[in-house]
Parts: sequence; structure tokens; C-alpha cells
Amino acid sequence: MSFNLEEFRHEHLRIEMPDTSELYEMLRARADPTTLVDVELPELPDNFFRSAVGYLETRLKQLAEAKHETIEIYVARDLLPEEKEALEKRLTRPSTQSTIYIMLSKVEGLPQL
Repeated sequence: MSFNLEEFRHEHLRIEMPDTSELYEMLRARADPTTLVDVELPELPDNFFRSAVGYLETRLKQLAEAKHETIEIYVARDLLPEEKEALEKRLTRPSTQSTIYIMLSKVEGLPQL
């Protein structure tokens, strides 16, 4: 199989997002047994936005699984209007197309090892 590469552009883009370990510890401290936070990733092209969401989701789930907890990630632009409205009411503020909702749930009743 052969192909010609007509144009190749390598873009560098700095993405400002919270440190995942710090974010996870903040979620753990607030979870009783669940907590919800929102993170804004403004002004990112869709492919960079999706990559950032994927990174956050993967890293937070790794941290949560080690503690037998669960993380759920919701992207505001992907939600149905009623789902988005329910999350906005819980956080008492409107979301944007750049909002990511992160929910941590602690599993109650598990013995600590």
C-alpha cells in the first residue's frame, strides 16, 4: 500500500487543565458518598478538547479504581438538554460548550485493606 502525504502540520497547543491527582483528591474529600464538579476547557478545537477529556477520564478512572471508587465524565455539549439542565441545577450555575462534569462515587461498606 502506498500513499502521498500532501501536507503535514504539527500544532503545539497549551491546554490549561487541573492537575489530575489534585483534582481527584479534592473529589475524594468532598464525596459523601458522591460529589460533582465541573471543569472548563475553553477555546479548544474539538479534537484537542476530546483528547483532553479522554486524558482526564483515563487518569481519574485509574486513580478511582485503585480506591474502589467510580468516576463518571459527562461533556455538556454531548448531553440532552434535560440532562444538562439537571446537572446545572445541581451545581447552581449554567454550563458552556466547554464544560466537563466529573462525578466521583465512593463505594460504601467495603472493608479497608
